[in-house]
Amino acid sequence: GGDASSAERAKEALKLATAEAKVAEAKKGLEAAKEESKTEKKKAAAGLKAVGEAQRGLEAAREAFEPEKASLAKKLSTALLKLAVAEKSLSSLQENTKLEKAKMKGEEKQATQRTAELKKVTEASEAEAVKNSKKLISTQTKLAAS
Repeated sequence: GGDASSAERAKEALKLATAEAKVAEAKKGLEAAKEESKTEKKKAAAGLKAVGEAQRGLEAAREAFEPEKASLAKKLSTALLKLAVAEKSLSSLQENTKLEKAKMKGEEKQATQRTAELKKVTEASEAEAVKNSKKLISTQTKLAAS
């Protein structure tokens, strides 16, 4: 019976060795998983850090742009104001031009009227002069006849 018991022992030893190997394998796996988890945690932390930095960068960019935006808005409103002033002065210039034209038309009308009046007066004077000279001629003729 000694051979049977040694064979049993060998089987048991093999089982034990196999179990130990499995435990060692499992431990290795667990360690690897822990390392991977650490790496993943590091990656996640690095990712979060990168996101945080990106957000801070965005905030900084926004803050930096705020004054620029304000300055742009100021420049725009200044330009719009200048445009409004220019438009206003243009329209007042057009208005003045209209007034000038109207004034000139009025003056032209007056001048035309004056000319017409002068013409009438001149014609009347001429007619009067003709009449007077005829009278004079007839008076002279009468005198000469008598």
